[in-house]
Amino acid sequence: MKICAIVCEFNPFHNGHAYLIKKAKSLGFSHVVAIMSGYFTQRGEISILSKKAKTQVALFNGVDLVIDLPFLYSLSRAEIFSKSSVYLANSLGCIDNLVFGSESGDLETLELAYKISISEKLNNKIKEKLKSGESFAKLRQNLISELYNEKIADVFSFPNNNLAIEYIKSLNYFDSKIKPITILRNNDSKKFISSSQIRETLFQDSDLSSLESLSEFMPKSAFNILKSEINEKKVPFNFKNLERAILFQLKKLSLNDIALAPDISEGLQFKIFNEIQNANSIDSLIKNIKSKRYTLARIRRIILSLAFGITKQKQDILPNYIRVLGFNKNGEKILSKIKNEASLPIVTKYSDVLKLNNNDVLKSFEFESLIAKFYSLALPEIQNIEEKKFSAINFEKIQNL
Repeated sequence: MKICAIVCEFNPFHNGHAYLIKKAKSLGFSHVVAIMSGYFTQRGEISILSKKAKTQVALFNGVDLVIDLPFLYSLSRAEIFSKSSVYLANSLGCIDNLVFGSESGDLETLELAYKISISEKLNNKIKEKLKSGESFAKLRQNLISELYNEKIADVFSFPNNNLAIEYIKSLNYFDSKIKPITILRNNDSKKFISSSQIRETLFQDSDLSSLESLSEFMPKSAFNILKSEINEKKVPFNFKNLERAILFQLKKLSLNDIALAPDISEGLQFKIFNEIQNANSIDSLIKNIKSKRYTLARIRRIILSLAFGITKQKQDILPNYIRVLGFNKNGEKILSKIKNEASLPIVTKYSDVLKLNNNDVLKSFEFESLIAKFYSLALPEIQNIEEKKFSAINFEKIQNL
């Protein structure tokens, strides 16, 4: 049994994701584990599909076991996102390699970029110049070009390269036995478009008349599940359905509350606090806070973190259980193996949480249940998502969909 893990959002699943899984299997992996974010994503956005739908798609398209990446970590900057994902992969005790796509496609280059990113010389220079008002990412890239060379600096200009560097950093941080493998992203525009392009089509086309045009960029099962979710009034979400609830939560916050949130630095709490007082929409609030130093994704993450009381301290605590969202026959074999090797308790249904008699795990699960209820408010029709009725999906029971 040779097992690899991938970290994913599948927001939604498309040909690029299928390509990554196919390439991983071509390297000799007999089993694929997906560590997947749920209702909210790393860019501070709502997932286009529910956890359940994304799990079904994953199992139809080559994934054998789907593990949940909880909201606390899926809604976080790349460093926390990768660190918690790698921690979960490590905790399974059976993962041989972590496979991820990158624009570079060259592991040696990415490992060199990682070493440069943690170098004392670079980070001392960054501290010196952060007050310039430039964004951290842009400043780092410019300094790497200045201190090293433009070629290696260019590696940092691509989002998946940056995430790949964070995966390598996290594997080193945990002194993990899991080895990284990177696969060059395929950019053939005739077969591949990004998840964001698919989402834009869904949001911009009010009567979804162009929906069929997406079918060539998604595996058949992924497209059929997306259509089914649309027919059941679960897609597309409308963030405005959440707006007043979020504004209510924000307007209750003190300056100190804001200062404790993740990604708050350089006195940003003062700007956010002042803008919240007069905010009458989330869009205007985000636009008024944004500057060249702070990206839209970072501001969106901060706003949602504040709404749910997420602090730096909470996000620094690593996951305390492994939640299985779905599995197939191969996945069952992995589950049998990790029962003896996993370093965290394994949960496949809500009753498992109760049997653990662990208050920290129960609190984590209750918080995830709250996020599910909040997510349901954004849907075209409010859905009853009850996490306490949760049970991992057995692929053998759904493959005739």
